[in-house]
Amino acid sequence: MLAVALLVTACSPAAIYEPPSPQGDPPSRQIIEENIPKFFAPSAKPSDILVSAVRPAVEQGLYVWLVCVRARVLAIDGNDAGFVTIAMFFQRREMVLRRTAEPQDKCERFERLGAANPSAN
Repeated sequence: MLAVALLVTACSPAAIYEPPSPQGDPPSRQIIEENIPKFFAPSAKPSDILVSAVRPAVEQGLYVWLVCVRARVLAIDGNDAGFVTIAMFFQRREMVLRRTAEPQDKCERFERLGAANPSAN
């Protein structure tokens, strides 16, 4: 009987792992906008600010909401440094982590911050 139980267990499909969803609601565009100064120095004068759609992610062992922010910034000498893309991570509508975006963040499909229809694109 034990041999039959082991055989049936070995043939059953593996459990599918689904990570828990991030804590709290995703951040609103207003909350995202309020957190931008926490990343860019005032001297960078970010402009042409674009944001991606908010999506769930896992970062440093945390289940978070990820939003990518792209902005044109100024270098220390005041010259245009071009666009910089950052990854902002939220839990319970609070930014908990931030860093320069990396390829695994899949930052794409940006919209201008403050656009009338944030779901378009």
